[in-house]
Amino acid sequence: MIKNNTAKVLKVEYFTERVYEITLERNDLPFKVGMALSIVGPDGKTVRSFSLSSGLHEDEFRMLIKEIPGGKLSPWLGQMKPGDEVQFRGPFGPFRPGDHGGDPFCYIATGTGITPLLSHFHSHPERPPARLLYGVRHVREAVFFDTLSGWCPTTLCVSGEDPPEGHHRGRVTDILDTLPLEAPMHYDLCGLDDMIFDVRDWLMERGVEKDRIHHEVFFRAPRKLPPLPPKKPPTHGA
Repeated sequence: MIKNNTAKVLKVEYFTERVYEITLERNDLPFKVGMALSIVGPDGKTVRSFSLSSGLHEDEFRMLIKEIPGGKLSPWLGQMKPGDEVQFRGPFGPFRPGDHGGDPFCYIATGTGITPLLSHFHSHPERPPARLLYGVRHVREAVFFDTLSGWCPTTLCVSGEDPPEGHHRGRVTDILDTLPLEAPMHYDLCGLDDMIFDVRDWLMERGVEKDRIHHEVFFRAPRKLPPLPPKKPPTHGA
């Protein structure tokens, strides 16, 4: 049986109307960059996983979360107050951005898929990625962009509006040809599944070995169901 841990909420900070960071007591639990917590909902049954954005040497757990309207956990967590308690499982997970035996790496993220890179930034500021492609729908959603762009070569890709000059209007997949492809470069991908699959396929088509591509799916893109076939007219007996 998986054991539940309990921690007090220290802070909830909203950056936009839907993106916030929640801070919990760490209680000396060990973790590695890229790991997540599975938060247990108020019904004791619903569980959702959120990657950690805090550094290894900090005495708190932080998670950057996008509130999903009608979601069972993200709106509830966003309304937490200091002193409230939450139950969670973990930390756990195999994703290890930037941990490639000293080899250089690029990071490609959409939305709150930037979270594991924030944990790497706070843990290993001396090891920035060689390139960061950061995709959002609106400029205001690019939380910590100024911090990250001052740390490593960064391109912000904005798909839902015309961004200020200097940013790319479109998706991260539009500018993959700006990535360095030579070995021993690694590629850490985090965000929408469609983005991850598109980038992975693009890299492999250009000869990048599969073991240099690492990913963590944060969200699944909405699927449109195929249209129903037209109804056949009824047949009548003679």
